[in-house]
Amino acid sequence: LATTKTHHADPERAAGMIQPLVMYFNNWQYLDTFAAAHARLGNFDLAIVMQERAVADAQSQVPELTDTIAQMQERLEMFQGNQAYEE
Repeated sequence: LATTKTHHADPERAAGMIQPLVMYFNNWQYLDTFAAAHARLGNFDLAIVMQERAVADAQSQVPELTDTIAQMQERLEMFQGNQAYEE
């Protein structure tokens, strides 16, 4: 049987759900998700600011996660080029 991939992303809902976590915990992983959701909504200025914070926080808190930080930096560059990230 052939299967088709259905896309169920809801960036508006994702941004709304993650925002309280970002505000309360200020965790780089939540910031990364929040930035991606906002980029999908076309809010690139906010996505860039949040992604810059996420990258800086990850670099200072978990510098050994070089591959993850590199991927986050790539997403930042996408947002700076007004491109959304889709997983």
